Formats: sequence, C-alpha cells, structure tokens
Amino acid sequence: MSIVDIVYNEVARIRDKISDKIEQEESSKTLVKDTLYGFYQEYEYFRQRTNSPIDSEIDEMLKEYQTSFKNISVKLRDFLPKELLKKIQNLVFMIDNILTSIKSIETYLLDSVTVCADEALDIYNNFDNYFI
Repeated sequence: MSIVDIVYNEVARIRDKISDKIEQEESSKTLVKDTLYGFYQEYEYFRQRTNSPIDSEIDEMLKEYQTSFKNISVKLRDFLPKELLKKIQNLVFMIDNILTSIKSIETYLLDSVTVCADEALDIYNNFDNYFI
C-alpha cells in the first residue's frame, strides 16, 4: 500500500467515520504530522543511502507525497488552521516545481528536494504552534 493510499484512507476515515469533532481534529493533526515527518524521513533515507538516489525512486516518492499533501490540504481544510494549510499547500507547489523542472531540463534537483524536505521538517517541528 502506497503512502497515497494510506493518507487517502485515513482522510476518508477522519471525514466520514469519526463523528466526534475533537477526535476528527486530533486524528487530522496526527495524520498531518505523520505525513510531514514521513516525507522528511523517506527523503533522508534516499539521500543517505547513496550520493545520488535513483531518479525514478525519488520522482515516485515526490509524486506520492505531493498527492498526499494535496489530499490533506483539500479534504482536511476544516480541521486545520489556515496558516498550516498555507504551509502544506506551499509544499505541494515546491514539489510541483521540482517535478516540472526535472521534466523540462532533465536534471535532478537534489538541493531543491532537500530544501523541500527541510521545510516539511520545520513545519513538523513547529506543528503545535499553529494551534495556539
């Protein structure tokens, strides 16, 4: 099961099957944090495994997390603060720019992926501040 499937199923569970608003909010927070940290960790795994990860592996990972962040920002928008949603949407745009650049100039932008992964980690580390 891919990360997209996991996130999609969890989003559906939160929106449709949990009737308690507080439980929906807590489940949303957990899903977002897990997805942010998962993105960072998965990228770090690729980066540390070799100096140049296999392009198709990173490309697929970026596409999966882009879809996951899109699902979160659209379907959980009622449960998350606007500032946090903007940050997540920015990750979607950052990933989109990386994927577009890869296709257009046929080069791998590892530094750009690092910046994006670091941004995800920063959001994760400051996550609770969005709910103050």
